[in-house]
Amino acid sequence: MGIEIRRATIHDIDAIGEIIKLAFNDSVDAERVKQLLTLSHNYVYVAVKSDIVVGFVENFLTVSHDYQIRLELDLLAVHPDARGQGIGKKLIEASIDLASQLNVVCIRALIATGNEVMQKACKRMTLTPSHNEFGLFVKSPQQVLYPIIETPNAHLIQVETLTYKGIWLEGDITASSLNNAHLIAIKKQCDILGAVVDKANNQTIDLLTERQFTHINEYRRWTINLKID
Repeated sequence: MGIEIRRATIHDIDAIGEIIKLAFNDSVDAERVKQLLTLSHNYVYVAVKSDIVVGFVENFLTVSHDYQIRLELDLLAVHPDARGQGIGKKLIEASIDLASQLNVVCIRALIATGNEVMQKACKRMTLTPSHNEFGLFVKSPQQVLYPIIETPNAHLIQVETLTYKGIWLEGDITASSLNNAHLIAIKKQCDILGAVVDKANNQTIDLLTERQFTHINEYRRWTINLKID
């Protein structure tokens, strides 16, 4: 029997949670996932074989500082017993088809430099890696005793995924924009703050280190730019 790719429903929550535990050693809040599946800007697809969910991909929309809409390919995992069957490729293909339907400016994925399986799958689907490598830095939000100050060159993006709710920092990351991010994250009850920083940007990396952000890993952005009519 072949592989069916379809939009996830609340009936798939347990299966998705099991795959996340096996693939990422992480857990999910079933009630939050249930709410997430109803959000208009989140798109979770599952791969089904013989009526069993054997993989999933999570995508969601973000808006850049210049108001360009992007589709983020955030999480993709296949059950260990179903690997080697091209399921990951089919899930990426579904994400690319979705991006075309939504008329977004691009689809992009942040992939660890050591994740060769995902890199090969993206390459087969014509995603192109960034030349530069990036570090991912994260921290739990905490209350800060500062007012929100306008930071026009910083861009804060609220995201909600299967495994976390957080604020991404893009653009000009400064002490003021970090303070703003903490305040907004507390107000929005977010779990995490995150920033993806070019490895050559020592000034920002030093600031994040000083603010006790944790360096997770090294990554490249893989992207397909899409033509907008």
